[in-house]
Order: sequence, then structure tokens, then C-alpha cells
Amino acid sequence: MTLEKQYHFPSELYYESQARLWVLFEGDTATIGLTELALETFGDIVYISTIKPGKLIEPGQVIGSVEAAKMVDDLVAPISGEIMACNEEVQRNPALINADPYAGWLIKVKPSAWERDAGALLHGPALKTWIKQHPGGFGQ
Repeated sequence: MTLEKQYHFPSELYYESQARLWVLFEGDTATIGLTELALETFGDIVYISTIKPGKLIEPGQVIGSVEAAKMVDDLVAPISGEIMACNEEVQRNPALINADPYAGWLIKVKPSAWERDAGALLHGPALKTWIKQHPGGFGQ
């Protein structure tokens, strides 16, 4: 089974280079969350923390952590900007992400350089190419 058929990658979203985080850009806000592929790799999420609203972030900066059945890992910012909100409901109940990763967002950001940052994200044809190059996921 191919990665594209196994996992749902909504076409309106942007993805960081390992397809672990998704970004939805609407108006002047970017919403960031975990993908189905990340959940499969991590296992069930049991704990999530993110840095608080008001903080400025840059791509590559640690913005939180996730603890799951299979691992503990840092969450790394895919874009730059100011954190406007964190999903406290998901932090209190990580099972929401396990149920639907595209509804269980992590943070909302006011991007400071969307055009630049979007160019480094997977979207459209670049996402399809990535999926073909990584048929078993990002661990392959």
C-alpha cells in the first residue's frame, strides 16, 4: 500500500519536510497540527505541550513536545511568526488528536514571512513527489 493511499493528506494544507506537521494558512493566521502519518509513527499521543501565546518563533525552533506510546519528541516550528493561541483543550485531552489530527490543532500563528516559509513546505506537486520518494513514511 502506498503512503498516499494509507494516509490522508488534505490538499489545502502545507506540510513540513517530514510530513509530521500540517499548516493551514487562512487570512493572516496559520494553524499548525500533527498529521496522520505522525500519529502512526508516534503511537497514541498521551501528552502535548506548546510554548505560550505571545512568543516569537522561527523555523526549526522547538515550540513544544509530544509524548506518545512509542516515543517522546520535540515539536519544531515549520514557519516564523508570533504564537497567537495554543489549543488548551488538546493539551488537556490529547486523545482529541488521536481521534482526528486535522481537527485537533496545536497552535495558531500570525506568520511574519509566510511567502518565504511556504516555499520551504511541501504542498501540491512537491507533496506528491515527497510521497513517491517516501512510500513507507518519513522513517524510510
